[in-house]
Amino acid sequence: MSTQLDRVTPDVLAEIRKAHAPVTDAEGHLVGLETKEPESDRIEYPRIVVVHPMSAVCQDGEAKAGQFYLSMLNMSLGEELHFVPSAVRYRRIRFEKGKLAAPVCTSEDGFAGVGDPGGDCQACDLQSWAYAKSQGLSAPPCQLCYNIFGLLPDMPMQIPLCVSFRSSSARSGRDLVNLLRATATNPWGLTISLYPQEKSNDKGRFYVIRWKPSGLTPPDLAAAAQRIAATLPAAAVPFEDEERTANGETTDSPPDWTQ
Repeated sequence: MSTQLDRVTPDVLAEIRKAHAPVTDAEGHLVGLETKEPESDRIEYPRIVVVHPMSAVCQDGEAKAGQFYLSMLNMSLGEELHFVPSAVRYRRIRFEKGKLAAPVCTSEDGFAGVGDPGGDCQACDLQSWAYAKSQGLSAPPCQLCYNIFGLLPDMPMQIPLCVSFRSSSARSGRDLVNLLRATATNPWGLTISLYPQEKSNDKGRFYVIRWKPSGLTPPDLAAAAQRIAATLPAAAVPFEDEERTANGETTDSPPDWTQ
């Protein structure tokens, strides 16, 4: 059982660093958070998603809106989850406007896109906040996703799972990544509580994935999360904080790690 935790303080970070020494792979890369070239073969892992009112599983009665759902295994997970992070990967994805079909362009590392238009992501206008603003868009058509791999302590089998923070949940995911980086490459030292927050706009109701620190991870679960991290090469992409700040998308204040 995790040690209960209400907020992350410098003393807590120091305790995590002391309990979980940095781990490197055979090539000397820090496991979990360091930049590393992704493997060419793509492996899909069960994905934790939040159910929206118009989600297929909600329409079919398999899960209720506002609950978490585990793809591939088709499991409803309830409205709050304890999650032990293992590693972070970044991905870019663009859908054609107005169509709920397969994406038209994706990037598995945030640098090289495949599809329309494909090519160098950093040179593409479709990922630029300045371009989005010039076109009267609320966000760039190409979305940066924060994919956080880890495990659920309450599941009988400790298999690698993925939580994707994108679209309206992207800022929450970015803040969580910043917190995990503050643990000095030991993301598995902290257990996170995930919960949905209901929002609404002119298109209707939807849910944003939020998080809060829930405790320090016990050694056995930390070891299991570390083993998962060793099998997941992390691909990094430069943060867009400078451009977002310049266009009024963010502030200079640090993320609220207590959520």
